[in-house]
Amino acid sequence: MGIGTVLADDPALSARAGFEDGRQPVRVVVDSRLRMPPSARLVQSGGAPVLIATLVGGDPARRRVLQATGAELVEFPAAGPAVPLRALLAELARRGLISLLVEGGPTLLGAMRAEGLGNRVVAYAAPIVLGGTGAPSAIGGAGAGRLADAWRFHWTEAVMVGRDLRLTAEV
Repeated sequence: MGIGTVLADDPALSARAGFEDGRQPVRVVVDSRLRMPPSARLVQSGGAPVLIATLVGGDPARRRVLQATGAELVEFPAAGPAVPLRALLAELARRGLISLLVEGGPTLLGAMRAEGLGNRVVAYAAPIVLGGTGAPSAIGGAGAGRLADAWRFHWTEAVMVGRDLRLTAEV
């Protein structure tokens, strides 16, 4: 998850009751500037490890406060303003985390798309409509200016979940 979603929604990122074997997933937050609030439900809820992917050189006091919550900081050299996603995925794989659910907002999902990362898209459609110039977008970044450059995928499943529709596609 990206830090923008954490700041906007304060999610716990926990598996719902009845989910497979009841284990809680490792929770990973991409936060290049250590903006994670130590009061966030994500770090206060316990029960599963929290990894904060960040850039080397963050504020030492902020680092100590976040580490005191039990979160582990995973640092990457600053080659730009963002955490290098390929390096993050390599580090997660090194730790045995080879299947990821990227539940992110437009910035993280746009960055994943721009780097060609990910092999499946799961999207939920609710019977409501948001719109307008300032409305949130599902995918951020530069996007595609032409249909020929659009991100293409193949629908594999459409399932009603309560009143919502879950759409699954392979990239």
